Amino acid sequence: MKSDNGNTHMNKNNKKRNDTYSVPFIGRLQKAFSESAKAFHESWKNSDRLNHPDLPGQKKTESKNSSRLREISHRLVPEIELNFPVFKNEEYMTESEICVKCHGCCSYVTADIEKPDTAMRREEYKWYLHHRNTEIYIDNEGSWQLLFKTPCNELDENGFCLVYETRPQICRDYSAEYCSRTGKDHTHLFKTPDEMTAYLNETDAAKKKVKKTVRKKKSVNASVKTAKTVKKKSR
Repeated sequence: MKSDNGNTHMNKNNKKRNDTYSVPFIGRLQKAFSESAKAFHESWKNSDRLNHPDLPGQKKTESKNSSRLREISHRLVPEIELNFPVFKNEEYMTESEICVKCHGCCSYVTADIEKPDTAMRREEYKWYLHHRNTEIYIDNEGSWQLLFKTPCNELDENGFCLVYETRPQICRDYSAEYCSRTGKDHTHLFKTPDEMTAYLNETDAAKKKVKKTVRKKKSVNASVKTAKTVKKKSR
């Protein structure tokens, strides 16, 4: 991705410059899928019925096979770590070269969500975070965002955009000058339900403390006002 300034990703010069670039994450992910699919299929065929504590006659402990299946499922859908590198001699690189070599912004999508100000909404957000490659963060404006770590289907193995001329407007508006590489774009990041719960408990406690302080201050002010009124009447 890049802004409309400078050369496009698909020109010949950029292709030649980036012949030596390492295979991006999406290529490694596809390779991991193909290597793991056969092993997953064989383990599934030979596995016992998966244990489930809520079903009659099921044990609460996992069998070796079900534990193996869980391990393979993690290999099939590995946890993606978003990476936004800063390169040496970057001042001599075009924006197109930076975007092709990084393409971190092409590895996720986000959606606005409401602040978890109700118990039901908090439970819903916990459910989101139980899923792999899903995160929630609070941006620098205080808005809550749901993040899905999933590579764009339109990148080739060298990081070039295959639909560059007709790319979505959000891609056109993005720029290497102010993308995630240039600075932290969130104040809080939650990768697990426990992380979010700990933050919410902390903020709830802080709010209660502030309310208690305000009530105490109002009570003191009311007492002072009453004392002044009594004193004035006694004169």
